[in-house]
Amino acid sequence: MHHSTVGPQNKAANGSDGPSVKKLGRFLLAAENSDDKRLPPERQLAEKLGMSRNALRQALAALEKEGAIWRHVGKGTFAGSRPVLASDPFRDLVSSTSPNEIMEARLVFEPKLASIAAMRTTLSELKQMAQVLKRASSTMDVSSYERWDGLFHRMIAETSRNVFLITTFNMLNATREEKFWGRLKQRRLRPDRIARYNQQHKTILNAITNRDSTAAEDAMIAHLEQVKSDLQN
Repeated sequence: MHHSTVGPQNKAANGSDGPSVKKLGRFLLAAENSDDKRLPPERQLAEKLGMSRNALRQALAALEKEGAIWRHVGKGTFAGSRPVLASDPFRDLVSSTSPNEIMEARLVFEPKLASIAAMRTTLSELKQMAQVLKRASSTMDVSSYERWDGLFHRMIAETSRNVFLITTFNMLNATREEKFWGRLKQRRLRPDRIARYNQQHKTILNAITNRDSTAAEDAMIAHLEQVKSDLQN
């Protein structure tokens, strides 16, 4: 499954600067580092944050649209993006692969998604992507940056309107949640590299905005080649 971030009226992108969302966002950064990432029940969380239940629900809805939380009926609300179903074939695949192999797969797959995005992205989606990049540019926190980075790439995938392509992308993207990426994230995401990735993301978005499929594909290749190189150094 995946969350759609491309609706015509994205309150998450336009309304998530409010104090309630910011207060909850800070709480989520701590929750993402917990063992199960489960948030307290609404009543407890509202009291803990000094928010009304209504304000909390609105903030949770905004952050869910951004992919910062996900819900499981009967189990609760969790920090982070919704994981891919923990099927044995997927777990076996993750355990037998490496970051280098995953980056090779991304290089085969994501440039074409960027090319498709240049042909299909709507003006509303372009505005949402620009807002996400603005958020990514305003943080140097690794967990927070990873969230905005992952959301930007996922939004590009979702413009394909192709369930198979989106599901395949989500499987690749889910590897970011695996434990072996933890040390790599800390080593790779230095301030200078984050600044470079932000600029590369802007180049990708500019090409998509200009409806230049070839430039979008080339910009994504250059970005992922840089990420792959940084993982090895």
